[in-house]
Amino acid sequence: MKIRNNIIGCMMLILFSVLLIAPDEAGAIPAFSRKYQTSCVTCHVGFPKLTPFGEVFRINGFRWMRNDEEMTKEEPVKLGSDAYKRVFPDAVWPSEMPGTSPVSFRAKTGFKFNPKDEITSTFMLPTLQIMTGGTFDENISFFAGAHLFEENQTGSIDRFYIRFSNLLIKYIPENILNIRFGQFIPDIVPFASNHRGTTLTAYAFNTFGPGQTSFAADHAHGGSFGLEAFQIGTEASGLINPRLRYTVGLVNGNGLGLPEEESVIDDHGDDHGDDTSGDDHSGIGDNNSAKDLYGRVAFKFGGLNFEGIGSGSASKGNWVDNSLMIGIFVYNGNPTINGTDLGLRRTGIDFSFGIGDFFIYGGFISGYDEMLINGEIMKSEYSLTSAEVNWVIYPWFLPTVRYEIASPEDVDSFSRIIPSLTLLVRSNIKIIAESTYNSGDSGFKGLNTQLEFAF
Repeated sequence: MKIRNNIIGCMMLILFSVLLIAPDEAGAIPAFSRKYQTSCVTCHVGFPKLTPFGEVFRINGFRWMRNDEEMTKEEPVKLGSDAYKRVFPDAVWPSEMPGTSPVSFRAKTGFKFNPKDEITSTFMLPTLQIMTGGTFDENISFFAGAHLFEENQTGSIDRFYIRFSNLLIKYIPENILNIRFGQFIPDIVPFASNHRGTTLTAYAFNTFGPGQTSFAADHAHGGSFGLEAFQIGTEASGLINPRLRYTVGLVNGNGLGLPEEESVIDDHGDDHGDDTSGDDHSGIGDNNSAKDLYGRVAFKFGGLNFEGIGSGSASKGNWVDNSLMIGIFVYNGNPTINGTDLGLRRTGIDFSFGIGDFFIYGGFISGYDEMLINGEIMKSEYSLTSAEVNWVIYPWFLPTVRYEIASPEDVDSFSRIIPSLTLLVRSNIKIIAESTYNSGDSGFKGLNTQLEFAF
């Protein structure tokens, strides 16, 4: 215990030494705490990382499985009497809306220090996001998020969708078919979500791509495509059985929607158009008639199943989920550059393994992009392997270490290690301290920290 406390003390000293803002999104919605009169830690451990229950709540359309009405403490506004259901279609089917405005805010600010940079230290510009989410009835939910202020810019909508659950319930079993429409993040690689992770550095799984020769493009969003880009389209998901889940989506694609002269790829394969990787704001339309198709299936052994039944452990923590989930996925895209139709593909396997206070995530992804170089279509390929370990030392203190290695075509492999520490000051206030070590660099790349709160 003494050694453990000494380790924690040293970590906390490092953690409080400096403060960085990160432009990533999250799924923490304090409006849900108000609706159910419960703490953020019911669904999150070091928000926005989800507990096993929080993950079930998310994939169930922001509803408590089976007893949502009983758990709701904030009385909704009824839009019509339940009696109208009996006389439908001669009356509008009744619904409801949140009793109070389900609006939440998320704010971030910080400080960055790197002795190797030309500007060794700087206070970062703050970010302020507004988010809302809730339900209209037992089978219809909604979510929207926008940046009010980020990096000295204002007014960008990232997610805005409505979801219809349990469609065709009269003909097929419950939970088999759910569909959402609007602008959203494809639900394709849950473990690598920058919106539900504990690190400031974006997952290379989502941001790295063909033509890149280092991880630096992750921060500059230099890739031509990102799995977690905001997409406009529709997505179907459901449970084939309580432990087998599928997702299928049809979306615009890279969503460039740019004039041809604004999206040009040079000899290095770098896209000098608008940002379309990571957590960008690329969902602004499309520049061709082709649509991108993606899909994923996942099976979970042990722990809570996708219906929220089962248990991870008799441990004291609600974050414990002694389980193994394995998924396979594919994304097939059809971007158009300068009037030329191209192709891209991402295929891979991912896993998440929970044992006691430890979570291990990882996966392998292989991809290729067709690129227009000097008027000719060229194909560039890569593969990438990622592994991450989260340790819940206490529910308010979570260290994380991630390792990523990329192998682009015709280029030597390179890797990086990302150590990160998360401290919850309160359930809705946190501090993160993080550094990065890239292969080929001498030493760690400074220290980035972030102070964040949501309400």
